[in-house]
Amino acid sequence: MTLVINLDNDFNTNLKLLRNPAEPFPIFAFEIESSSSKHAGGGILNLSRYSLFGFVAVPKKHEKPIRGKIFTMSRNMGINNVYPLTWEDMG
Repeated sequence: MTLVINLDNDFNTNLKLLRNPAEPFPIFAFEIESSSSKHAGGGILNLSRYSLFGFVAVPKKHEKPIRGKIFTMSRNMGINNVYPLTWEDMG
């Protein structure tokens, strides 16, 4: 376990990005990705934290990998409010 003694300037600058429970909270949020890269993993984390239900929209060919990322993050991090969606499903 690591103890944080000094917070760097970036943390103090971005502290306002942490959600305040008194502020409005989005019910639905969408993250549009062009692939299932590591950036998509960050999108999944953002969706799980900043919305009640999150949807990751990807091209059909990336649906299976994004489902795998969501499943892995669900098992390992308890993320259970993010769902895959293909661009084709969006119309």
